[in-house]
Amino acid sequence: MSTRPKEHVEFASRIQEQGASVVEADLAAQVSQLYEQRRKEHRELNQELLQLFGIPYIVAPTEAEAQCATLVQLGLVDGVVTDDSDIFLFGGTAVYRHVFQSHRHVDDYTDGIPGIGRVTAMEVLSEWQGPHGLAAFRDWLIAAEQGAHTQAEIDAENAIRRRLISIDPAFPDPRVAAAYTSPNVDDSPESFQRELPDLDGIRWYMSRKVDWEQAKVDERVLPIIRRLNEFKKESQAQLDRYFRIDSERLKTTQTSSRVRKAVARLMPAANAAARPGAKKQRTRIGQIIQL
Repeated sequence: MSTRPKEHVEFASRIQEQGASVVEADLAAQVSQLYEQRRKEHRELNQELLQLFGIPYIVAPTEAEAQCATLVQLGLVDGVVTDDSDIFLFGGTAVYRHVFQSHRHVDDYTDGIPGIGRVTAMEVLSEWQGPHGLAAFRDWLIAAEQGAHTQAEIDAENAIRRRLISIDPAFPDPRVAAAYTSPNVDDSPESFQRELPDLDGIRWYMSRKVDWEQAKVDERVLPIIRRLNEFKKESQAQLDRYFRIDSERLKTTQTSSRVRKAVARLMPAANAAARPGAKKQRTRIGQIIQL
């Protein structure tokens, strides 16, 4: 008689009946569902803890960085603590980066273009500028199949093709631009109000969630409450008094020469666009893409 666990036998039977690929897809869906459930539970626990400490918060309708940028624009907060560069696309101005050491998982709107990284993307943006630049870039690649390019353009096109796997004919997706230009946010001008921490509630919460005795809760939590009260009394305080800055991430980032050249091409165009009557000067594509 087999000593293998019943679950193992059932799993092997599923693979034989449905095929490994089907079972793999099913398991991936289950893992994704469990991951989302875990995120939801953590979010609810954090919200409960914020309420107990009397710290106001807002739940963003969609993108968190869009909501944070709106809060800055409304003057409801002094700044945003984030390492997500999307904050700048949403209009964020006062941004504090490199405060936290943890690296979170980043989810983008789309998968992007396979084979095109941020360096090549900067080069593409520096050449095909304006609101319809990406559509022009797509058309330029498609035109290569019809032999409509000069030799310089063909050389540059080949350089991109070496990195590019495929491009969707529907690229660029207008929903991505709309998500940045017209984000769904809560734009209420009502200011936030701090409340006094609920010490009894905090004791109950920590006892239920992490099995702390009241003495340990008081030892760890009372100093935090005193610091919060001090913060409320002070008219101005330095951020690094309450957070340990990750100094290792403050080191100057070494930008590649290709990115610097692409940015240099973008800046004159932006300055020229700001001058009335200025005409756009288009650089030959063969001088743009690094071969």
